[in-house]
Amino acid sequence: MENSKQPAFPLPDSYYLSVHEHGLTKREYFAGLAMQGLLANNSIVLPSSLSDYEFRELSNVCLKYADSLLKQLDNGN
Repeated sequence: MENSKQPAFPLPDSYYLSVHEHGLTKREYFAGLAMQGLLANNSIVLPSSLSDYEFRELSNVCLKYADSLLKQLDNGN
């Protein structure tokens, strides 16, 4: 399984038994942290005034941060 698709907070397989979902992937978790940091910055426009396009662009930026971090972790840097 790709690193980005692995669970962010894995539990032993025996814990899941019949559960099929394992929570957030590492990519989703890292992107969420990036978005949290960006939105906490007072110089960024308040989310309520962003257009749908701007929300998509913000999401794409956060995914790029997550992908970059995962790539660096895979390379051992």
